[in-house]
Amino acid sequence: MAQLHTIRERQEVPASRAASIAKGALFLVIGLAVLLHQIPETRYLMPDWLFGVHSLLILIGIYKGIKSNFSSISWLVLIIIGTMIGAHHFEIANANTIFLYGIPMGLIALGLFIIFNKR
Repeated sequence: MAQLHTIRERQEVPASRAASIAKGALFLVIGLAVLLHQIPETRYLMPDWLFGVHSLLILIGIYKGIKSNFSSISWLVLIIIGTMIGAHHFEIANANTIFLYGIPMGLIALGLFIIFNKR
């Protein structure tokens, strides 16, 4: 029985290590983006629309997804909300378009995710 327990522990270590690497890489990319945005000579590499509440919501959603192995639905909700808030920066949609089409489409995507989730 002790040998079986040891085999299970060995199988779980790579998954947690991969999650740690993904989380570390996410923070590394965020730090580099903020640093490039702060240096005047490289500010043009990081556009202003990238830094806002919408980006924070999307990043938190990605982090929660990695942390939960994309098994819960909270990460998807945060990414959808962040995307709808940030849509006005791309002149694709204004506030009326987001509320008329974005929210229903987000709810449809959420429903499809719940239906086809493997749990």
